[in-house]
Amino acid sequence: MKFFQRLLSIVIILKAIGFIIPIEFSQIDFRASFKYWHNLFLVGLLFFWILFFIYGSKSGLRLWESLMVTVPLLVVFAVVSLFLFTGLCRWEEERELYAKENNNDKIVKRDLNCGATTDYDYETFYIKPLTPLFNFIWKIDTSSIQKDKWRKVSK
Repeated sequence: MKFFQRLLSIVIILKAIGFIIPIEFSQIDFRASFKYWHNLFLVGLLFFWILFFIYGSKSGLRLWESLMVTVPLLVVFAVVSLFLFTGLCRWEEERELYAKENNNDKIVKRDLNCGATTDYDYETFYIKPLTPLFNFIWKIDTSSIQKDKWRKVSK
């Protein structure tokens, strides 16, 4: 039980760090597969941790009570897995808008593509390479940039 608690804590801390620090993987395919496996691991760990808690000797639940909790839990796990892990939504880079002179920095337009529910509400992001593996990324308003330091990228 302690092993699952520690493992779950590590995965949750990694998720929190990902929300706080604006870093992403440079390669789009690697970024998508990392998020897929990370989310699958997180939901799986939560599921098994709850099962260990329900069926553990300290829970105080009788067998029929444990089964009554397990069935809805399995349904919720299946639904969450279906939506999170079928790749329904992901950020897609629409096009590069600006590139910085003498640097690899760029400003791109992205949209959150969710299949049939996509509204093509584009966001503009500033991407600064940190290492060959990681990029800093944050939202930016293109009207606030110094146009003399950026060159416009044609379609």
